[in-house]
Amino acid sequence: MDANNDVEVPKRSSSFDFLTRKPYVPPHWASHLNPIPSHVFSLSHLPTPIHKWNLPNLPNNTEV
Repeated sequence: MDANNDVEVPKRSSSFDFLTRKPYVPPHWASHLNPIPSHVFSLSHLPTPIHKWNLPNLPNNTEV
């Protein structure tokens, strides 16, 4: 965490971080909220690739 602007920079995750349980520490502005989770789970593989899909029966110029 940067002491000057109080913004936490996320660490780069590896593919082995998927579905891992990690302790959760809320930001200072949310510490008074209740309930506060004790842990979080990684639910993504980052960076997430974006793929263009070619699906049948879509109108012309439709991108998915």
